[in-house]
Amino acid sequence: MGNVDRQSRPPSIPRRAAGHAEAASGYDPWTLRYQGYDAAEEGLREALCAVGNGYVVSRGAAPESIADGVHYPGTYLAGCYDRATSFVQGRSVENEDLVNVPNWLPLTFRAEQGAWLGAPGPCDQAAGIHDQQLELDLRRGVLTRRATVVDAFGRRTGLVQRRIAHMGQPHLLALETVLVPENWSGRLDIRCAIDGTVANTGVARYQGLADSHLHPVDQGADGSVLWLQARARGSPLCIAMAARTEMFQAGCPLPVARADSARDGWVAQVITATAVAGEAVTVQKIVAVFTSRDPAVDDPLRAARRLVTRAEDFEALLRSHTLRWAQLWRRCRIEADFSETGPLHLYLFHLLQTVSEHSADLDVGVPARGLHGEG
Repeated sequence: MGNVDRQSRPPSIPRRAAGHAEAASGYDPWTLRYQGYDAAEEGLREALCAVGNGYVVSRGAAPESIADGVHYPGTYLAGCYDRATSFVQGRSVENEDLVNVPNWLPLTFRAEQGAWLGAPGPCDQAAGIHDQQLELDLRRGVLTRRATVVDAFGRRTGLVQRRIAHMGQPHLLALETVLVPENWSGRLDIRCAIDGTVANTGVARYQGLADSHLHPVDQGADGSVLWLQARARGSPLCIAMAARTEMFQAGCPLPVARADSARDGWVAQVITATAVAGEAVTVQKIVAVFTSRDPAVDDPLRAARRLVTRAEDFEALLRSHTLRWAQLWRRCRIEADFSETGPLHLYLFHLLQTVSEHSADLDVGVPARGLHGEG
C-alpha cells in the first residue's frame, strides 16, 4: 500500500516495521511503532501509518512536511480520479490518476524570532526534531507522534500530535497538537494552512507524465475557519476543504491574535499566543472535506464550511471515532492459535480503511494498493 516503488513493499512482520521501540516496550500486536528518523524508510512508514475511513485516507507524513523526495503528505478520496494527457517521446499519452487532493495537514510552529519547524534553511538556523516516536494504534485508528523540537536558540519544546480520519463521520479529519515549552516562555506562533498546490508526484515510474490535476477556484478565511476549493483539470470533479483551528490551555480557550495570508492555491493563518515554560498549549485542527460526487451535496464548499463549524472538539470526536472502531473490530475479530497476530491486524486495519460502509454506496472501486498512494 505504498506510494513509490521503494515504499510499496509491505513489512515482513510488525517487529521489523516497529523498529527499535518494540525491544524496549515489548511486542504489542495492536500497535505499530517506529523509533527515530530514517530518511530511507520514511515513505514506507508514511504509507503504513496512514489513517482513513473508506471515504478519505491520509498518509502518515508529519504536518510540517512537504513533498521533497523523502516525505510525501498525500491525501486521497474514494473514487476521485482525473484524466490527463502527457506528451512522451513525441507521442500523446492519456492516463487516469487517483488525485492527490489538497493537503489538509499543514501545521507548524515557532518560538519568538525562531525558524518555523520544517522550514528549509541553514542547519544552524533550522528547528530540528529529536527523539521522535510514531505509534499507530490499530485498535482505535489513531496515529500519535511524540518528539522534542530544538531551535537555533536552544529552546526545547515537547511535541505530541494525534490524528484521526473519523470512522463515524467520514467527511471529518482531525489533528491535535500539544506543545510544552521546556526551557522558555514568550511568543508562540502557530501556522496552519490548506495547500491546494499539491501534485501527483509520489510514484517514481510515473515521472514525466502530467502530474497537475487541481485548479484552485476559491479560498479564504473567516475567523477561525480557512477554506479552499479546487476543480479537477480533466473532469467536472470539485473538491472542497474547510479547517477550523483553535488553541487551548488547561482546557480553556487561549487568547490569540490571528493573521491570514494566502497565495494562489494556498491559504494560511498565523495564530499568536503567549506560552509559559512547563504549561501545555493545545492546538486543534478540525477539517471537513466534500466533493461534487457526494450524494445530496449541491455545493461542496458550503457543506464543508457548515460541517466544520458545527463539528465537536477533538476529544469528543476521538471518543465517537474510537467507539466506531470498537464496533468494527467486534465484527472483524480474529481467532488465531498463534501469538503474533500483528500482521493480520495491520492488513485488516488497512482494508477497513479502504473498503467501508462509507464507500459501499459510491461508484468508487477498490484500488489494488488501497487509498494509500498513487501507484
